[in-house]
Amino acid sequence: MIRSILALVLLVFAIGAGATPPLAAQDSQPAASCVACQGQKRLACPTCSGAGKALRACASCSGKARFACRRKLDRPHPELDADVVAILWHKGTEVDCPNRYCRGGRVTWEGGKVDNCKFCGATGRVRCVDCQLSATQCAACSGKARTQRACLDCAGSGRIECVLCVPAKAPCPGCSGKKKTHCAPCDGSGQLIQACPACQARGTVPCSECAGLAKIVCNTCSGTTRIRSEIAGGGGSAGTTSCTACDSKGTRACICKAGRDACPSCDGAKFAMSECVDCDGTGHAACRACGVWGHRTSELIAESLSKPDATPTQKAAALLLYQRALQQLDASTTWFAAELKRAGEIKDRAELLAAMRRLVARQDQLSEAERRCEKAVARLAPAEKK
Repeated sequence: MIRSILALVLLVFAIGAGATPPLAAQDSQPAASCVACQGQKRLACPTCSGAGKALRACASCSGKARFACRRKLDRPHPELDADVVAILWHKGTEVDCPNRYCRGGRVTWEGGKVDNCKFCGATGRVRCVDCQLSATQCAACSGKARTQRACLDCAGSGRIECVLCVPAKAPCPGCSGKKKTHCAPCDGSGQLIQACPACQARGTVPCSECAGLAKIVCNTCSGTTRIRSEIAGGGGSAGTTSCTACDSKGTRACICKAGRDACPSCDGAKFAMSECVDCDGTGHAACRACGVWGHRTSELIAESLSKPDATPTQKAAALLLYQRALQQLDASTTWFAAELKRAGEIKDRAELLAAMRRLVARQDQLSEAERRCEKAVARLAPAEKK
């Protein structure tokens, strides 16, 4: 079932189809003739204006400025709904009833008798407390959607390599052909103190005993409010009696504080040393001049060359760079397929959800970049014909 989900996600979110086109070879030019860097080989990063730090989408809320439920995919596709519910126990703003005896809102006794589960009101599902918090602002960014962090486009250096000056078949000047660079946010350690990913800087998480509902199932009556008994020796049913352990409610109050416990990951401190979200704990970030995110440097330089007052030469160079970026984006489908295959081997539910969330978010970023570049090419192509 996991693999069927991954195949569907690939179908829905993959950027391109078909064979990967080769990158356009860049002819070597005299350094002084470069319209982008004027022969300097490098130029100030447009993203951070050379500062090495920039306002980036909050890692906790993905730039949405509000609390995000971590028990589901942020944007599931209708075709995936049934499989996602089966694996994650989450549908809409509800989760499966935590009563281990409940099946679809019914509790079946050993003798075959069936009673309604009072914990979920015989529906088989209960409200997700994390989904209810989705209307509140993100605690990590205070509802601003962005936080000041090291710039990934220049690896925190404030400068990017001029890809127009790179001769054909020459190693990438940004990473020397390694396709990865030093991760600036965590300084290559893979770990850093950041808003706790487990509680999203709230300091508390839903109680593990009651799922945040502040009540637990009565074990005496299995959440049915009644106790069924049989006559000793198998002489038939002795009938039912009201459960006195829960005063015939089917539930009992949980010992937690209003359905919340201190976050075990940060001990309620809201910030903790955890895996860097920019490099997934590897200490290395994907190079922005080649590889999976190789479109980014080409796109950035193209943007700086295609301003309204740009010369025909600058616009022609920008068009070339946008086309190059699109070719690099098409090449990212191979990477995405490999990541999906790797995710298919994950058995742990929480790890699978985290991996799928990262893939969907990154594929959204790549798809958005493709739309930007296609729009720019359509705008610049007529100008080139003139």
